[in-house]
Amino acid sequence: QGSDESAPFADMSGTAQAWGVPLFLGEWGAPPSTDQVRGYLGAIGRQLDLALASSAQWAYTPGWTPAAKDGWNAEDFSIVDDTGTLRANFVARPYARRIAGTPTALTVGDEAAPKKNALQLGWTNDPAAGATEIFAPAAWFGGAVAIEADGDVTCTAGGDVVSCSSPT
Repeated sequence: QGSDESAPFADMSGTAQAWGVPLFLGEWGAPPSTDQVRGYLGAIGRQLDLALASSAQWAYTPGWTPAAKDGWNAEDFSIVDDTGTLRANFVARPYARRIAGTPTALTVGDEAAPKKNALQLGWTNDPAAGATEIFAPAAWFGGAVAIEADGDVTCTAGGDVVSCSSPT
């Protein structure tokens, strides 16, 4: 049936805040055979966004095979198969990879119909810090990325990256 991911994230976020450090979640994932694996990935992604946290999904195993799996202890978390093709337990999800200022909010839509997906990033802009960069794969948004910016911030898309800046 699933679980509520908010309580563990609240604990981790509280600890990170008490220590005065950013939250980084490492080594998380699921075998691609997990029931509703896409929903699980989305739930973790939403919690990461709410916490303004970063993460590293486990694991990239270039030597994965159907028989040996990840090659040790029978785990099957590799995000690629034996041909290097992405498996069902990984989706290239949008994220803010560089923020020129202080982030205040991040929301990434994860709809069944990708054309309904949206990303909203709020930040206190510091023009002297350079550009804000967002990884925004077009496939996540149904093939095209539409951009709206507020104030004197202008954004342009180039490939899978949206770059936003304002005059200093």
